[in-house]
Amino acid sequence: DMVRLLRDAQLFALPSRVAIFDVVHLEAMAVRTPVVTTTVGGNLEMFNPDAAFLVPPDDAGAVATAMAQVLADPDQAAERAEAAYQRLRADFTLDAMFYRYLSLYGELLHRPIAQAPQAAATTTA
Repeated sequence: DMVRLLRDAQLFALPSRVAIFDVVHLEAMAVRTPVVTTTVGGNLEMFNPDAAFLVPPDDAGAVATAMAQVLADPDQAAERAEAAYQRLRADFTLDAMFYRYLSLYGELLHRPIAQAPQAAATTTA
């Protein structure tokens, strides 16, 4: 049971080199597990420094240091996990995501639609 495992964990670490939008981060946020993750892609949309322990990609030492920091200061880790949980509730619920997409589609519909370039006419000899 993934929820139980995440809830019981002292931390969740996902030191990705590339990240689009990892749902497992949302799962960790939902159960208030402190997150250690990299400053790549969608991670920067999900987390700010107050809501996770952010480290540069390809830096195993920074990952280890952040993990040690979580374990050494559980109060700070709990504060960041709570901040991540509040961000989840504010920005990543089904309702919040629905209205963000609706807003995006509304913006796109009011923009001119680009026309596909015409295929070059070819002639045969």
